[in-house]
Order: sequence, then C-alpha cells, then structure tokens
Amino acid sequence: MSTISISSLFPFCRLKFVNSEEVELGIGSGKVIEFRPDQRFSPISAHCKTKGTSQHSKHQRFLRDLSLGPHKTLIHLNYRKIYCPHCGQVRVEELDIATPGGPRVTKRLATYIQQLCKLMPVKAVAEHLHLDWKTVKEVEKQGLQSEFGDTDYNGLRYLAVDEISYGKHHKSFY
Repeated sequence: MSTISISSLFPFCRLKFVNSEEVELGIGSGKVIEFRPDQRFSPISAHCKTKGTSQHSKHQRFLRDLSLGPHKTLIHLNYRKIYCPHCGQVRVEELDIATPGGPRVTKRLATYIQQLCKLMPVKAVAEHLHLDWKTVKEVEKQGLQSEFGDTDYNGLRYLAVDEISYGKHHKSFY
C-alpha cells in the first residue's frame, strides 16, 4: 500500500481532508476528494468575516477543481451555516475554497479559467475543461468585475455616440 498522501495538493485553510476515491465520470475517470470543516477553528461568517456564535445547519455540495493529471477532480465539501451575531442572520461559513453562492468551482480553478479566457474564447475554455459555457462565462464575468469594477461616471460632461443606423421603419430624431 502506498504511503503517498494527496492532502498536500489541497492546502485549503480551515478544512480537513477526509477521503479520496476514484470514480467513473461521464467525461472519463475522476477523483472525488472529501473535505470537512476543521472543528479546531471557530466558524467565520463569509459575509462580514466575524465569528459565528452557533451552528445552524450542515450542508454539502460538489465543486469542480483543477485536474490531477488525466483525472478530473471533484471536491465533496461539507460546510456549515452559522448564526452571525453581527448580521443577525444565518450565513454560510467562510472556507476560502469557493465563493459562496457563486459557480460551483474552486477559487483556484476560477483563477485558471480567468487566465484562459484572456487567451481563448469562452466556448474553447469550456470544451477544454469539460464545463458548461455558462459556468465559464459566469466565472469570467466575476473576474472582470473584480479586476475592473464599476465604471465611475462622476464628472462626466459629454456622451458621444459612435454610429447611428437609419433603416426602414426607423424614426428620425431631427
């Protein structure tokens, strides 16, 4: 039996490696890696980054991660929802592996997708990674939003229009 551990390939903070198994996916063989929140740490709200007082419920989801060689990798993530005293609401625990409420990919796969989208069309990236193009588009959109942010229109005095088309059934503004 091999003594090689793959846990060093998944250096996610506040998570504990539980198990890995090889499975057959529709896109070839794959690995399913299971993680749980590390009970040694107090849960932190993903919304406001404050410590939660109590656990509300437990949930699980599958996230797509970077491939391990020829194997596609899925993360089986068990996570907690906590009561946040600062917000006064039930919030998802911050685990630094994925964006809560975002596409079901890890942050490091999202970074890889954003880098590929600078060089290739969205459809080609989706085919390369065996992902839905809408998932790739959403990840790219979030990356562009974080990189460039909202446009500041303060101090704008003029708005220029490059082209105006006048065709059949168009109304003239003059």
